[in-house]
Amino acid sequence: GVQTCALPISKQSTANGELLLEASENGWWYSAPQPDGSFIVTYLTDADLLPEGGRRALEQEWSRALASTIYTAARVESLRESNDGEVLRTTRADSGALFPACGEGWLAIGDAAMAWDPLSGSGFARALKSGIESAARVQEALNGGALSVDNAGRVETYLERKQSYYRVET
Repeated sequence: GVQTCALPISKQSTANGELLLEASENGWWYSAPQPDGSFIVTYLTDADLLPEGGRRALEQEWSRALASTIYTAARVESLRESNDGEVLRTTRADSGALFPACGEGWLAIGDAAMAWDPLSGSGFARALKSGIESAARVQEALNGGALSVDNAGRVETYLERKQSYYRVET
């Protein structure tokens, strides 16, 4: 599964205020300003590529992987100068789907129904679409219709798209 290692940077910085994506040997980097003026720097990699050995080993791997980048390393260096307390966090970011995605009196919506790889960049749009579609399904069920969701078709389409995106990066 995919694992994210995120470093929130608390102070506002002079770094470019744009989203930055950068591919690296074993994953990809995402850094962006946050609404409160802080920055988030995230490294996404396969969970089996992260070292065992606790926090120290993870921090060393983060630093090694960061040093192999061009643009992200420069951005983080400028941000570190203004950061009072780095806190490296790890989080799973696996793809997944719930089968079945609905039952008697319940319906899974958004990431509860199907979570996509963060590289897809469509999480927010998907959440909105899922909410709108789910509201229509619930209304149909309240009017006597059957509550159903075709997660299998969505998963197949998603996996095909995911594979094509990952093939782009050589």
